[in-house]
Amino acid sequence: MVTGVSGQDGTYLSEYLLQNGYSVVGVDIRKSSVKNVEMVTDIDLSDKDAVFEFVGNNNFGEIYCLAAYHGSSQDKISDDLETFKRSYEINVLHVANLLEAVKKYSANTKIFYAASSQMFGEPDKPMQDEKTALNPNNIYGITKATATKLCDYYRNKHNIFASVGILYAHESPLRTPNFVSKKIVKTAVEIKRKQKDKLVLGSLDSQADWGYAGDYVVAMSKILQHERADDFIISSGKTHTVKDFVRIVFDCLEMDWEQYVEEDKSLFPNSLRFSISGDNKKIKSRTGWHPTVDFKGLVQLLVKAELQEN
Repeated sequence: MVTGVSGQDGTYLSEYLLQNGYSVVGVDIRKSSVKNVEMVTDIDLSDKDAVFEFVGNNNFGEIYCLAAYHGSSQDKISDDLETFKRSYEINVLHVANLLEAVKKYSANTKIFYAASSQMFGEPDKPMQDEKTALNPNNIYGITKATATKLCDYYRNKHNIFASVGILYAHESPLRTPNFVSKKIVKTAVEIKRKQKDKLVLGSLDSQADWGYAGDYVVAMSKILQHERADDFIISSGKTHTVKDFVRIVFDCLEMDWEQYVEEDKSLFPNSLRFSISGDNKKIKSRTGWHPTVDFKGLVQLLVKAELQEN
């Protein structure tokens, strides 16, 4: 079972699982674009009785909790309370119901929860690992941290196989334009085609640990094949700036980025002033996972896919 199956990660994960002989049941309000996914669009994961019955009747081998609500990228809700309520419902309550359902009715089911590096807030060390303190400074991070602790609770209190993947930025051609990676690539291609004149970004010095979504869903699967449930950083382990990203994009298109890119820090006044990079030694040593697409390869992949779209 994959929640949020129609999203970027859900799409790549369901494709990977199907290729490896799984039957995949997808839960989402939107239909998956992946063939052979059995869709369930009418279950309310906030309804514990419905979740209990669903999990109890299906006896899933694995459940991947990928559905998420991120206030800054969904509907532009400015009210913190409303954002928290929606974030809590999807990022925490859905997971709590699934954990309790597994405890009561399907004890052999393994659960994976997709957490986020945003749980670390503004870390005081440039590289974070699984022991770095959770100190979220936004509602998304707060709710992701809550569900992470909940998985730990069920793992230790009730012996449920509940593992957490702490995901750093991961991109693919399926990203929407509200992500900076897609904005850069899409606008650059439009400039190449004379459809736009310039690309305006909030901060070229902002840093991120970028990886390829197709690699990261493999990590999710490997985490559930590990002998013990645990928390794992899923990252490239390397940091790059937005400027690095821009430079490679425009190089791919044989253009001088400095002629077309403008910086307007007022767009994102709280752009990252600190380094976010994940130490992925644990997942590499415990599961054998490693990224197959490096930073330059990722950017090139995104540009190629954008050129082929139209």
